[in-house]
Amino acid sequence: MILRAANSRTRPHILLRLVAYAGSLRSRTIGCAPLRFSESRHIRSVAANVMTCPKNLILAGFLVFLALNMALWFHLRPMRPNLGIVPSLPTQNMVKLLSFGDPELYFRMAAFRLQNAGDTFGRATPYRDYDYVLLEKWFLLLDDLDAVSDATPSMAGYLFSQSQEPKRDVPHIISYLEQHYDRNPTKKWWWMSHSVYLANARLHDKQLALRLAYKLGTTDAEIPLWARQMPAFIHEQLGEKEQALAIIRNI
Repeated sequence: MILRAANSRTRPHILLRLVAYAGSLRSRTIGCAPLRFSESRHIRSVAANVMTCPKNLILAGFLVFLALNMALWFHLRPMRPNLGIVPSLPTQNMVKLLSFGDPELYFRMAAFRLQNAGDTFGRATPYRDYDYVLLEKWFLLLDDLDAVSDATPSMAGYLFSQSQEPKRDVPHIISYLEQHYDRNPTKKWWWMSHSVYLANARLHDKQLALRLAYKLGTTDAEIPLWARQMPAFIHEQLGEKEQALAIIRNI
C-alpha cells in the first residue's frame, strides 16, 4: 500500500519533468519562448502551453500550401488532356493478342468502347467531329469478329448516321451497311433497306438510293413486299411514274 501510494505521487512529477524537458528542447530548436511552470501545475495546462507555438506554425504552413494549391489549380485549369475521339484501329495481330483467345469478348469490349467514344470523362462530342473513315474501318473490323450480331450495324445506322455533316459522313455509313448486307443478304436485308432510307432522306441522292433499292429487290429471300417495292417509291419521287407502275405490276 505504501509503495502504491508512493508510485501514485511520483508518477505525475516524472511526466511533468518529461514535458518540461520537451518544452526546453522545443524552445531551443524552433525559437519559441521557454516554458516556466511549477511541478504542481496540472499536466493539461503544461501540454496546452507546449503546443501554443506549433499550432501557429501548423496554421501558417496550411495556409501556405493552400495558396500554392490554388495557384497551381488556376494555372492548370485551361489545360485539357488530348483524349482523342475515335480510338486508333488495331492490327490483326493486336486483335489476337488483346482478345486472349476469346474474339467475342473483344468484340463486345470494342463495340462498347466505340459506342461511347468521344463522350467519356464529362465530354459531349458532336458527330461532325468524328473521323468517319476510321469509323467505317472499325465497323468492318467488328464484323470480322462477329458478322451475325446486329450491334454494329445498329450503332452505325441509327447512331453515327445522325452526323451534322451528312454529305461528308453518311456515305461511309451507307458503304458499311452495304458491305454488311453482302455478307449474308438473306439475314441482313433490313440493313440494306436502311441504307436506301439514308441515301434518300439524309443524302437526298436519288440515284444512289435507286441503285441500293434495286439491289435489295433482287434478294433471294422472303422479304416484305414494301422492301421489294422500294425502287418504285424512288421512281415515283423522281417523277418516273411509268417505271414505278411497272415494278408494282411485276411484284
